[in-house]
Amino acid sequence: MSMTAEKVCSISPTGHCIPDRIPGNTACGMYADIIDLPYEGSRTRPRMSMHDRAAQFSPFAALTGYEDAIRETARQTEVRMVPDEEELTRLNRKFRELTDCCSARPEVRFICFRADERKAGGAYVTVKGQVRRVNETERQIVLQDGTKLSMDDIVDLEIILRPEDTSPQDSL
Repeated sequence: MSMTAEKVCSISPTGHCIPDRIPGNTACGMYADIIDLPYEGSRTRPRMSMHDRAAQFSPFAALTGYEDAIRETARQTEVRMVPDEEELTRLNRKFRELTDCCSARPEVRFICFRADERKAGGAYVTVKGQVRRVNETERQIVLQDGTKLSMDDIVDLEIILRPEDTSPQDSL
C-alpha cells in the first residue's frame, strides 16, 4: 500500500511560504506562529554592518602569496663569473694604481657583483663614487658616501678623475 502525501503550503502576510502539516512530518509548520514576528536583534552583541556581513561571503584566496612566489621564480639572476689569471692580474694592477692615488680621493667607477638575497646568482651593478679609503687587510674599498665595496666582488674599475687632473693647466 503506497501512501503519497501532497505538500501544500500557505503564504504568510510577509510573503513566506509556510508548509502545512504533511502526515509523518512533524517539523512542517512548526514555526508558523513565529515566522512573521519582528526580529529584535541580539541584546549582547552589536549589530553587524552590511559591509562586514558581505565580507563573510567574499571570495577566499586559498593560495595567498602564490602569485608572489611565481614572480620570484620567474625573476632572472646572473651567474657570477670567475675571472681567469689574466683578468686577475689586470684587476690587481688597477687596485695598486688606486691604492697609490687613494690619498688624493679619486673619482672611480666600479663594476661589482651583488649576490641575490633570495636565490642563487645575483646582478652586476655599476657604482660610481669618490674613494675615501682602501683597506687591504679587510679587502674593502670605502667610498666618500660610506658605501663599502668588497674587493672580491669587484670585476672591473676605472679611475675617472684624479684631483690633480682638475687643476688648471699652465698656458704657454
